[in-house]
Amino acid sequence: MRKAIFTALLMAAVATGAVGAATTKTSTPQIGAQVFIEPGQSDAQIDLWFRTLKESDMTVARIRMFERYMRDKDGGWDFALFDKAFRAAEKYDIELYATLFPYTEFTDVGGFKFPRDDPHSDAVMEYINRTVSHFKSFKSLKAWVLINEPGLSSPPLNERFTARMYRDWLVRRADRDYNQAGYPVPDFDRERFNLWYHTWYLDRLAKEVRKYDAKSELHVNPHNVLRLYGSYDFPAWRNFLTTLGGSAHASWHFSMFKRNAYNIAMAANSEMLRSGAGPLPWLMTELQGGNNIFSGMSSAMMCPTPEETTQWLWTVMLTEGKAGIFWCLNPRASGAEAGEWALLNFKDKPSGRMVAAASVARTIRENAALLSPLKVVESGITILYNRESAWTETRQGRGRNTKMEGSSINSPLAYFEALAALGIQANLKEIREVDFSESDYSGKVMILSNQWAVDQTLVANLEKFVAAGGKLIVDGMSGYYDYNAHCTAASGNFQMAKLLGASPVEYGLMEEGFGITLGQITLPARMWMGVVETAGATSLAQIDSRTVATSYRLGKGEVIWIPSLVGLTAREGKDGYQTLDQWLTGQLPGPMLDKAFRFAAFERGVQMLTASSGKEYVSLIVNKSSQQRTVPILTPGSLRGRVIFAGKGGSIDGSQVTIAPEESIVIRWQ
Repeated sequence: MRKAIFTALLMAAVATGAVGAATTKTSTPQIGAQVFIEPGQSDAQIDLWFRTLKESDMTVARIRMFERYMRDKDGGWDFALFDKAFRAAEKYDIELYATLFPYTEFTDVGGFKFPRDDPHSDAVMEYINRTVSHFKSFKSLKAWVLINEPGLSSPPLNERFTARMYRDWLVRRADRDYNQAGYPVPDFDRERFNLWYHTWYLDRLAKEVRKYDAKSELHVNPHNVLRLYGSYDFPAWRNFLTTLGGSAHASWHFSMFKRNAYNIAMAANSEMLRSGAGPLPWLMTELQGGNNIFSGMSSAMMCPTPEETTQWLWTVMLTEGKAGIFWCLNPRASGAEAGEWALLNFKDKPSGRMVAAASVARTIRENAALLSPLKVVESGITILYNRESAWTETRQGRGRNTKMEGSSINSPLAYFEALAALGIQANLKEIREVDFSESDYSGKVMILSNQWAVDQTLVANLEKFVAAGGKLIVDGMSGYYDYNAHCTAASGNFQMAKLLGASPVEYGLMEEGFGITLGQITLPARMWMGVVETAGATSLAQIDSRTVATSYRLGKGEVIWIPSLVGLTAREGKDGYQTLDQWLTGQLPGPMLDKAFRFAAFERGVQMLTASSGKEYVSLIVNKSSQQRTVPILTPGSLRGRVIFAGKGGSIDGSQVTIAPEESIVIRWQ
């Protein structure tokens, strides 16, 4: 009896995310914020901040463990300031993500990413020894964040430590100046080293932490994923992390979106992290909590609205995120970013944003059994991207800020955003995160949009996908280069010829926009028009008697190739993806549409995300338009919906949702 009671209590603790419970994919999602600790704060303030989290149904916090504030004037170690925070967290049952932050200049906001030299490296390891050894015994400690926001677009080769690592790496690397056909090729050594170097250093930090703490979780929060994805090898990180995180600050990281589409940006960012995490749980380690004054990027000063706060949190939760942690709860008082980013006002009272976040946290607490095991309902659609395309675009652009800058990610994002207007949730995956081992891909769709660089491994995997029944949609300049920026079409060995049943003749620059007519639909395009020669493929569209779109049957599947920038053009167009969506709907398999949660029609400015919970489902609907909308929802089978959260009183009648501007509604389907 006692054993049974103990087991039941233990399971209940795990299910409710109690302090000490390991994070799993079925853990209850948590809401929290960074408590910024700095000298000068009173004991009463620190206690108040953690009590405020508790009173707001928030169960997790993050602390930056400044070495600068742990060392006394004589070089000794004094942990008293941070001890207060850890004890306050224990008092109020708050779990802590402690970010390792070795000594750096006071003006250094985000921290260095790699050591400068060997003595600096040794000092970092000594800091880890001291800090981890001291704080590992606190019950409130949940995880060590190995480094704050790893991610540089290029390695700091001007620093001695990195320069030596690069030289050693080059010695181990057997690179060629010419490809197998004898053509000279440029090297991407710096980009490949940068990718390897990030993984190597994080692994080194993880091993160092494990010397002193074998139990706490290990976490890291890559930032600006929509731009820096070329620096991240998430599958390799799974070998040493317990959970994967991320930073998604709208004013810093979403500049490629308009503000009324920041919810889509958050969904895309979340999908990239979910895919990268693979079997690991993931969480959003940093969300923008408050205003920017001087710290907004490119004049992107902003203060999130309470409605945006709600939208972002629910978006993270509906993409299987296990937490949303805001930067920050309280504003730092001195230094860069002083007085910015906070959820609380200067009187330590909750802002409207804090109240909104607390309402989400309360809903999660009241519906923990439903919301804990959420799993994204797979649409069967996967949008692909790869880091080599980003490298190639940057290298070939040579810093000239061409009109193609950013196209290798903006093109996939176009399809992601277009499908969102249909209420369809697509996967967004780096190609190495895709499972190509299945024997049957019937009813599945992959989209390869303007991915400049492909290699034989990717092409072979795509051939296998199509031959096993999948449908592949290819657009733009996809496959123009191989992974060494060699143009295989120019050398007479176009890599994708067998996959596409055709090869390019040329890409012509069009001074005016043009249209590609496919049946009854004309897709707008601009700049580059690809003209192709078929070798088994069927011509779908012609301009001036030249083929500009093809269809090819390969095994049990089909490839649609439109070698023009139709996705990118739709993203920059004025019709809100309506034309692209009209065409896409006709390309999606009927059984896929029958099983999908989706809108009954194109809905400009409305988004839906859906996850399963056992035999039930949960949907988030967000209205970013300026008007109240009534949106019919199509669901598989006969499901009845009930509102469990409505930011502005929205409702559901049958399968029709009525939703106010900027509102988030969460529906439970049974």
